[in-house]
Amino acid sequence: MSGNAGTLLEWMERQYLLSAAAMLRAVSATELVKVRRHFGQTIRPAPGSVLASPELASYDPNPDYFFHWVCDSAIVIDALRVLLAEQTLGSDATRYLVDFVNFSLGLCQLDGRAFLRRGDYRRAIDPAFLPHARSDRDLSQVYGDRVLGEARYNPDGTLDILNWARPQNDGQALRALAVLRFYQFDAFRERADEMLVKALLRCDLDYTRALFRSLGRSF
Repeated sequence: MSGNAGTLLEWMERQYLLSAAAMLRAVSATELVKVRRHFGQTIRPAPGSVLASPELASYDPNPDYFFHWVCDSAIVIDALRVLLAEQTLGSDATRYLVDFVNFSLGLCQLDGRAFLRRGDYRRAIDPAFLPHARSDRDLSQVYGDRVLGEARYNPDGTLDILNWARPQNDGQALRALAVLRFYQFDAFRERADEMLVKALLRCDLDYTRALFRSLGRSF
C-alpha cells in the first residue's frame, strides 16, 4: 500500500508541473492565430487574455473554445497566483497578472454601439452562419454595466459576435477576489498601475453589489 501511495504522490507531483505548464499556454497566447472563416474573423490573443482552450478547433469535431471567459480566466489567474506564491514560477511571471488587469479593464470599457457604428459586420459572415450571429439589438445594449455581463469575449479584446447564453454573472466577484489576492505580492505592486487595479476592482465590485441588491443571493 505504501509503495502504491508513493507512486501516486510521485505521479501527482509530475502531473502538477505538467498541468501548470499546460495552463500557461493559454495565458497571453499572443503567438496563436484563430481564424473563424465562416464569420470573417482572425483573432490574435492580446497580452493578459486567458483562453478557455488554446486548441484551434471549429467543431471539427472539437468545439471552439478560443474565447476569454470572465469566470474561467479568474480561476486560471488565481491558480497562477498560487504557483507564484509557492515559487513554482519565478517573480517575472507577475507580468501575466499585470497584463490580466489591463486586459480585463479594457473589456469593461467595450461598447456594442460603437462596434455597430464601425459598419455591418455581417457582410463578412457566410450566409449559412448568419443565424448564429448576434442581432444588432443585442449588441446595441452591450455598454456600461451590461458589458460586464458578457459571458465571454474574443481574446483580442473585442466583443464576441456569436450567440451565447447571456448575461452570466458568476465571474466578476471571482475576478475581484483573484485581483485582491495577488495584490498582496510586492512584485505585482511594483509593476502594476494602482489606479488601473482600483478601477477594475471598482467595476467588478459595483457590478456584484448591484446584482446582489436587485436579485438576491442566487444571481
